[in-house]
Amino acid sequence: MKWHRVYAIVLRHVYSLRHNFDRIADVFYWPAIDIFVWGLMSSYLNSGPWKSTNILVLIVSSLIFWIIAWRLPYETAITLLDDLWARNLVNIFVTPLQFSEWLSATTIVSGIKAFASFLWAVLLALLFFRVNVMTNGLYVALFIFLLYLTGWTIGFLITALIMRFGLKVQAFAWTLGAIIMPFSAIYYPVNILPTWAQQIALFVPSSYVFENIRQLQKFGTVSLNQLLFCFLMNSFYIIIAVVLLHKSYIRVLKKGLTTLQA
Repeated sequence: MKWHRVYAIVLRHVYSLRHNFDRIADVFYWPAIDIFVWGLMSSYLNSGPWKSTNILVLIVSSLIFWIIAWRLPYETAITLLDDLWARNLVNIFVTPLQFSEWLSATTIVSGIKAFASFLWAVLLALLFFRVNVMTNGLYVALFIFLLYLTGWTIGFLITALIMRFGLKVQAFAWTLGAIIMPFSAIYYPVNILPTWAQQIALFVPSSYVFENIRQLQKFGTVSLNQLLFCFLMNSFYIIIAVVLLHKSYIRVLKKGLTTLQA
């Protein structure tokens, strides 16, 4: 792998950065997600266990960390979509660029963008709500690392789907990642979920991160066993995602890169 090629792709995306508004989401998709998430949140608050807790800190800090898991899949997929929309993908892959180099550059670009969004949210929370999520620096770094793994996993899966099926599934870039949102237990504990949803949450790595964020806020401790399990699960998932992405990449090279733009 040649790092000057990785740097070239990263630089290409840096130069192409523009101020873009978020796309309008599906008219039925987001209302369903919002009702599910905030409905559960209301049930949780009415149950009373957090009456002695600063709910503002709970919600704002959880939202800040969720930005990482939310932005990474989008930013990972959008690096491919930008080239597809500009009909530039062929120009990139006719060069000696290798898959590992392209993937590394995509990972770096999406990681930088997601972290910038995270820092911006941290600053806004501190300025407007006096909420500082950086007080537990070591644990914060661990939470960020684990959420990065989760975000990249979803991003690689979305990118694999777009490579496999083309622009007709491009909406996955801003919708597929939200599927894990209710099961991540961002604003409420896993045990408030329906039984069937709790079983799904066991296999969602981000649920362990947010459970430990709340535990850290309430008791000042975290479960290292849970976070280790989260890391192992993330590692397993991301390997599968990279393998699927590579298979999609090989397949589209055989079919022709121009088929992705159809």
